Amino acid sequence: MRATVHIDGMHCMNCKNSVTRSLQKLNGVSAKVDLKDNVAYITATREVSDEEITFAIDRLDFKVTSIDRE
Repeated sequence: MRATVHIDGMHCMNCKNSVTRSLQKLNGVSAKVDLKDNVAYITATREVSDEEITFAIDRLDFKVTSIDRE
């Protein structure tokens, strides 16, 4: 599974690192966060729901604006 997650509220490297860590705590998920474009690129070995992704980010006080799946 691959997805691009658009995120509002990230402003610094600490934000980027927090989002990366939170997403990678999800079972089977690898994430790369692009601070400049405010997106996270997710690759997973299993199907990860939009709700799981959104919860992992929203709990850090960032906002998921959309999720595009490949």
